[in-house]
Amino acid sequence: MKAMFLGAALAVLAAPAAAQTGFDGTYKVDIGSAQLPDKPLNRALKGGVYHCDCDIPMTVPADGAWHKVTGRPRVDSLRVIVIGDDGLRIEGRQGEKLVYATTDQVSADGMVNNWTNTDFTPVSGEPFKASGQDKRVGAAPAKGLHKINGGWVTSTDGLKVDPAGLTVVMKSLPGGMSVTIGTGETYQAQFGGPAVPITNDAPGTMVRLRQISATSFAEEISRNGKPIALNTFVAAPDGSIAVTSHNPIQNTKTRYKLIRQ
Repeated sequence: MKAMFLGAALAVLAAPAAAQTGFDGTYKVDIGSAQLPDKPLNRALKGGVYHCDCDIPMTVPADGAWHKVTGRPRVDSLRVIVIGDDGLRIEGRQGEKLVYATTDQVSADGMVNNWTNTDFTPVSGEPFKASGQDKRVGAAPAKGLHKINGGWVTSTDGLKVDPAGLTVVMKSLPGGMSVTIGTGETYQAQFGGPAVPITNDAPGTMVRLRQISATSFAEEISRNGKPIALNTFVAAPDGSIAVTSHNPIQNTKTRYKLIRQ
């Protein structure tokens, strides 16, 4: 699933954090400013089994059938459909409801993976889509192996994300902030206060805010008590916000700017 496959990349692009007093407004992620992780994410399809070293590692039979899984946010079953020796479709569902679907199509030379991802669960009811490219690290797999095998890094080349996934509205509250993202995730939190749940996100997703200075703050996102993103936000004189997001699971960082609209 691409949300996990991207690690900090789309997950962070789709969920920017709060701001302190004076940061109120509507912002949009500037994809052109994004610096994505260069640590490769390993994927494998061998012996009829698909594996991904995602934030939550995935190992699923690649037989096109639904398989029950545990410990994964939002889904209780997965299926992997092999499309020739260069394509995959990965789907996740909760009960009988399809939650997301990702397709991968590796180039003829095996060096670029063109992917699309659709999330069917936004609050608006409209599917949320993203697409882009992953570039291989190292040589293409040996003849006879599926072309998805190997290490991949996500590129900003051709990266497209529906506007809802790039926008966030911040509003100051006494001692804290209210934040609503275009895809429907929302929360109200106090600086220095306890972690609070993010409404309309996966169950168990919490956020804690900490003020660093008059022009910067930090956000910790956790799920079921385990940190999954540590973000810092620094205001610039031009009204933009510089964001650095650390993924403690993969030990990678993503940087980008939020531009006031």
